[in-house]
Amino acid sequence: MFVRVTALGLAGLILTSCSGGSRESEPATSDFTVMSQAFSDGSVMPAEFTCDGADLSPPLRWVNAPKGTKSFALVMSDPDAPMGVFRHWGAFNIPAERRYVKAGDGLPNPAYFSQVRNSKDAQQYTGPCPAPGSGPHSYIFKVIALDKATIELSDDTSVGGLEEAIAGRKLGEATLTLTYERK
Repeated sequence: MFVRVTALGLAGLILTSCSGGSRESEPATSDFTVMSQAFSDGSVMPAEFTCDGADLSPPLRWVNAPKGTKSFALVMSDPDAPMGVFRHWGAFNIPAERRYVKAGDGLPNPAYFSQVRNSKDAQQYTGPCPAPGSGPHSYIFKVIALDKATIELSDDTSVGGLEEAIAGRKLGEATLTLTYERK
């Protein structure tokens, strides 16, 4: 069972419980939305996606991408890090027809997208691992719809560099926010 969170702009949220298989129908709204079977928006990040577990990238799925989308980029960041925003993951050149990433796809050298260097200088997903006792941190997954199929970046590009490179190419973005705390 999972809960789908569909943003409706300023009007609020629709929460729909779903059970059964991994496929689900498109939301009735036309809003670009990102969701996960592993957690719901505003919940606590499950340990398996953190340094306290397997440190796997979580499964994500998005629907209702803007018309004209040619590819997607994906960024995960922690704006509550003590030294400024910590960028955990940056993926790009995700084909427009692909509307998901599976758990563990953020390992090095994924088959169907490219990755940039995160704040740990790794070209892969690095899960939440805030200092014990530092309180809850927010983790924001952002899926960005782009008007270009392929973005060319060097191997030493950071997540911040990816964000700069795609700034003028955005057709829309969808976000999903979780929290995590180590005591």
